[in-house]
Amino acid sequence: MTWTVRCKGCNKPLGDAGRKFCSRECYYKNKKGYIKIHPNLIASGTLAYVLGALKGDGAIFIRGDGNGVVQLKVTDETFARCVLKGLQKIKLKPHLRQGKLYDLERKTPYIVTAYSLEFARWYLTLTCDALSNMVKDYPIAFVKGFYEAEGCCCDAHRLRIYNTDLNLLILVKGLLQSLSIEARLYPRILPSSSYLQIHKNESYANFLSTIQPCIKIGEPR
Repeated sequence: MTWTVRCKGCNKPLGDAGRKFCSRECYYKNKKGYIKIHPNLIASGTLAYVLGALKGDGAIFIRGDGNGVVQLKVTDETFARCVLKGLQKIKLKPHLRQGKLYDLERKTPYIVTAYSLEFARWYLTLTCDALSNMVKDYPIAFVKGFYEAEGCCCDAHRLRIYNTDLNLLILVKGLLQSLSIEARLYPRILPSSSYLQIHKNESYANFLSTIQPCIKIGEPR
């Protein structure tokens, strides 16, 4: 009787009797359950908040072993825990840990990490138009996540939101306009970040009362 050696992951025939899997990615898919995690990617307020935070401070990539990584590294524990809860609500399995002190600012970073190949592939192919369509019904949630990641309170009358992606700032400006919050866009040539500024007293107060960020609510940067 002739035996056909097959991949333990996808059951594909293997030419080499000494192998158990057809590829590295197939090995990790079979070996590690977290790659098989299926997040809830239906548009919602929670997903909009998570996307806002990740578009600001997130790092999403696919490692050489086929594992999708979703990571956020910030210095504010409150913000980190808000993102942690958001990732949990969309059915990922994140964890939070403290990293080493930053060399310059001497602040302890809080690192939120989750693993999902499905989420990473989806996020990395998400166009600006697709993102706009996904968050248009949840402007407060998206702006909240993005501001907590990229914003700062300059003084008692000015808020700023920085980013090197001008299209993202244009999207946020449009979302703020839909909430009757006036923001002025200051484009800059790279490597300097462009930024949105909210400086009129009425818009400043309206932003804080409407968006209700968990951090950066009045302390100067």
